[in-house]
Amino acid sequence: MKVLIVSDVHGHIEKLHTIVTRHPTVETVLSAGDQEISQSWLDQHNIQAVYGNAYQDSGQSTVHTEFNTWRVVMVHGHEHQVHRGDHGLARLMAETQADIVIHGHTHVLRLTQTEKGYLLNPGAVSHSRSAFPSSYVLADFTLKRVTLDFYNVHDGSLLMRKKMIR
Repeated sequence: MKVLIVSDVHGHIEKLHTIVTRHPTVETVLSAGDQEISQSWLDQHNIQAVYGNAYQDSGQSTVHTEFNTWRVVMVHGHEHQVHRGDHGLARLMAETQADIVIHGHTHVLRLTQTEKGYLLNPGAVSHSRSAFPSSYVLADFTLKRVTLDFYNVHDGSLLMRKKMIR
């Protein structure tokens, strides 16, 4: 199952539209907050979103879903103090028994393996705050493995590939 994961779009609908168009075989699109896009636009494009800390952001506080038996929880991260470390996300992972917690907020692409699972930030569609350019993730879920392709928003080039294994 292929899942497109974005965060921190900050109103850049044209960039988001380009990203979605690049990957026509995607079955689900997840957005980890700070879309600054109307809920009706997100609904029209079948994007599951959580709200962030941006003004009038759309979405729920948390999305719980499952892909090929991988339990996934998505939040923006500001309510879990991600700028202060992973403690809030680790607590969320334990409480929900998630295999993967997806978050945004920091605009920093990262994948961190913990004792209980993985923390994933796809980076930011709007602008990166790290050495990587603006980015997003295409995740391919199988029963025992998830392959994550991190892409450059601007030119669609592959930045890196990571694998999560049970």
